[in-house]
Amino acid sequence: MRFQHILVPTDFSEGAARAIEVAIGMAIQFDAKLTLLHVLPIPPELEMWSSEGLAAPIEHMSHAARAELDRVADGLRKRHPKVEIRIGTDSPRDEILAATKDIGADLVVMGTHGRRGLARFLLGSTAESVVRMSDVAVLTVRG
Repeated sequence: MRFQHILVPTDFSEGAARAIEVAIGMAIQFDAKLTLLHVLPIPPELEMWSSEGLAAPIEHMSHAARAELDRVADGLRKRHPKVEIRIGTDSPRDEILAATKDIGADLVVMGTHGRRGLARFLLGSTAESVVRMSDVAVLTVRG
């Protein structure tokens, strides 16, 4: 199978960094586009508050995330020029699934945190949700 556009969600963790390394290798091999996606961790409770009071913190978080994505992407572009970035604000699962459709990705490569037991039950698994709900192939990379 030849992939043409690879989506890599990143939370800047070690597991995400490993997934990025796997994805860039595949992007080079297939001469595919690679899109890095970061979802801002905006709790739903904050969306109920006035947008005036939240504009500055959200804007700061967005600038910081964009700066980090740019830094990672610039390093990857030295190895492969077809690297793009994207930032989302919905739930990670929903943003990943929406981005897959929006950009026409045919593969998602994502890291897993490897939570088990109660932590997995309480926190859920974004990777597991994406695997179950995605219309395209998903490759998970253990963190």
